[in-house]
Amino acid sequence: MDEWLTDEFGKRYRMRGNIREYEMMVSVAGGISIPESQLEEYHRLQAEVARQAREKQQKAVPLKACPFKNGVDMACRADCMLRTVHGCAIVYLVDRAPTAAQASGRSCPFNPYMCRGEGCELWRGGCVLTAI
Repeated sequence: MDEWLTDEFGKRYRMRGNIREYEMMVSVAGGISIPESQLEEYHRLQAEVARQAREKQQKAVPLKACPFKNGVDMACRADCMLRTVHGCAIVYLVDRAPTAAQASGRSCPFNPYMCRGEGCELWRGGCVLTAI
């Protein structure tokens, strides 16, 4: 097989005698055109990206209830400024369990219907804001 060359416009070709044979372009998703010789690599990369996305989704930590739901953001969506890849940014900042003295017999200062023990982002055996 002859070696592929590039013309002044960046298109790949090879010489067949005195004639330039340009590489066939293939249209893929999104209207992108790629050289036929790179099609197998394109599909391999697409499969790799899909595999990484599945792995990331499987590793995703299930969202816990945000105690600010009824005060700050009614939806408290995943795109909330307080949410990081680790969870609630406030919790991540002070992510250590409160001492027994800090946790015993005290209630959470936030909405009692939302901040209930293990289901709350701020709970680590007690309200993490007491562990500051």
